[in-house]
Amino acid sequence: MTPEQRQAREMKRYLIDLTNAVRVAIADIDKAMKRESDATRGKQIAAAVGALELAHDRAWHFGLGKSLKTLSKLRKDSAT
Repeated sequence: MTPEQRQAREMKRYLIDLTNAVRVAIADIDKAMKRESDATRGKQIAAAVGALELAHDRAWHFGLGKSLKTLSKLRKDSAT
């Protein structure tokens, strides 16, 4: 296997992980939104968003080879 093939395979793995995390997060948030609003519902949504952010960060850093410092800066810029 060539280095390019290895890299493509690794990127595909992180993309699969990311898309799976999106699918699970959407299902979790959808389920939580059907519940009455309370602290537990808020915690469930926060957990789903946290898992999604983690999967995104892994794909960004390990799959795309981007620095976490750059990601942090982008988050700060988008929050303002």
